[in-house]
Amino acid sequence: MLLIALAGFMLPLVRPGAFSWSLYLTPALGFMLMAAVGTVGYSLIDKAAIDLMRAGGLSATLAGLQYMVLQAWMAVLWMFPAVALMPRERAAARLLLQGQARIWVLAGLMVLSTYGLVLIAMAYTEDVSYLVALRQASIPLGALLGVFWLKETLSGFRWLSLALMMTGLVLVALN
Repeated sequence: MLLIALAGFMLPLVRPGAFSWSLYLTPALGFMLMAAVGTVGYSLIDKAAIDLMRAGGLSATLAGLQYMVLQAWMAVLWMFPAVALMPRERAAARLLLQGQARIWVLAGLMVLSTYGLVLIAMAYTEDVSYLVALRQASIPLGALLGVFWLKETLSGFRWLSLALMMTGLVLVALN
């Protein structure tokens, strides 16, 4: 996990000597830290809920899938008032509903499916911190998509950072 965190701090650097606090002391860092704290918080809550469902006799798969459906409905219930009360959100929802439904339905199914897998994995693990660490595989995957799909370039040091992160992810997975 230390390798994953170290690689995350190395990624903004183009080369080792390019360290500057100004790279890190930005609003983006604040949002990243909020996202990290939020991810840890909701992962702990999700794990506790999955454990309660397992204690009630549900299998790991069934507990994960039922909790996924419960979360999806709760998201709809929480978002509906915001969309209904905010004119800009109503307009955005109208545009979304007039567009190609296939695309947003597919996106929603993909989000539910991937998080459903995370919830099922939570049911099989005692220590949720390993699962939270493994979820950071999205960082190297996103970087690779940027390189191959968007034709972005990465410095050798950033490739090294990604390799270090992947090494940490593999070590966490093997533990």
